[in-house]
Amino acid sequence: MEPTRYVEVGTAVPAVSRRTPPLWLYLLRRIGVVGFIAVVPWCLWVAWQALSGLGSWIMLSIGMFLGYALTDLLSGLVHWASDRFGTVDTPLIGCALIEPFRTHHGHPNAITGEDIFELNGLNCFIATIVLGICVPVIGQWAPDAWAPGAYGCVCMMGWGIPLASQIHQWVHRDTPPTVIRIFQSWGLVIDASAHDAHHAHGAVDDYCIVSGWWNAPCRSIGLYRRLESVLVHRFGFQMTDDCAALGAQRLPRPRD
Repeated sequence: MEPTRYVEVGTAVPAVSRRTPPLWLYLLRRIGVVGFIAVVPWCLWVAWQALSGLGSWIMLSIGMFLGYALTDLLSGLVHWASDRFGTVDTPLIGCALIEPFRTHHGHPNAITGEDIFELNGLNCFIATIVLGICVPVIGQWAPDAWAPGAYGCVCMMGWGIPLASQIHQWVHRDTPPTVIRIFQSWGLVIDASAHDAHHAHGAVDDYCIVSGWWNAPCRSIGLYRRLESVLVHRFGFQMTDDCAALGAQRLPRPRD
């Protein structure tokens, strides 16, 4: 018997009613994409200049692996915070970060209709800032032996920030690009079956959306419930039911 699917596939992209983004967010998204396109070649050139032998290539590879793994964990933490705290009316981050996640739970397939600016603009802006600050700092302060690894880690995290939203869109598509399907089969990129768990369980776990490597460890130690307990009971944060926030219905748990 075919397993129940909780990520919408094979359906038309639904018309989703969203508020018109404020002018500052409209401009920021476009500045972010342009800035990211400009900063990536510079980062590649700087990292290339730090390579000077087999050892530096090994350090670069290790750094890139760590950066990719950390990006997956970071995507989960941002996703969790956006689902569980704040509202769509929270200043600045409400319309920019929280509302897209909340709307997504009501209409999972709508993400496939987002253009590059709506999907990646904010993440590109953040990535541009991160790379623009961290890469010069590494060049100034990191020892030569450690610089390739530091560049690899920071650059992979910087590139991974917009990659997270792009992978999230691919997961909800009927047919992701061929190279992505290959990476999914190798376990390097999260696939639809792994992401199903997030939607199927009421969006309370499995938040990581890049490789998904951290979902099982975070779930096994109850990371998000522990963080919620600390934030609510010690710091007075108020949690929000992400699925109820925009009138979306919770999806049922799959039967065993």
